[in-house]
Amino acid sequence: MQTPAPAPLRTASPLRRSHRLWRVLAPLAVVAVTATGCYGGGGGGGGGSGEMGQLLQRVNEVRASNGRGPLAWCPTLANAASKHSKDMSSHGFMGHVGSDGSTFTQRANAHGYVRWTRLTENVAAGQSSVDSVLAHWLASPLHAANILDPTVNHAGFGRAGNHWTQVFGANGTC
Repeated sequence: MQTPAPAPLRTASPLRRSHRLWRVLAPLAVVAVTATGCYGGGGGGGGGSGEMGQLLQRVNEVRASNGRGPLAWCPTLANAASKHSKDMSSHGFMGHVGSDGSTFTQRANAHGYVRWTRLTENVAAGQSSVDSVLAHWLASPLHAANILDPTVNHAGFGRAGNHWTQVFGANGTC
């Protein structure tokens, strides 16, 4: 499989909700957004099943070994992540902006994850298993920072083919 060309590194100051902190790396990519002045939403029961449940378990093991609390499975974030993975797979790209121009914050909001105080996203392409994609993300300092972010409490993941998306959030509505 051919490795995608590296994407440029872009950053912006996260001073207000309208300003976003973008960090993009290839063949894996990372973005983080912090919103100020938002209100927490809540809950999240349930849990991921199958492969995404395994990924959540592994992420929580990594977090625990680094002194971080576990993440709760969030179906709204999982739906947003799954949609983005399907979009990347069906259109043959890897990135944070969807083929329709949507950003990960727009996708999370559209799926019902609202009133959040923080959102981050990791994407990857080419890995064929939970172990391989997690190893790739953990080998990247920016991806690992999203996984280990102590301010997030929700997670939702998606996979389509070998296109993966992780979305982490804080205090939104699951």
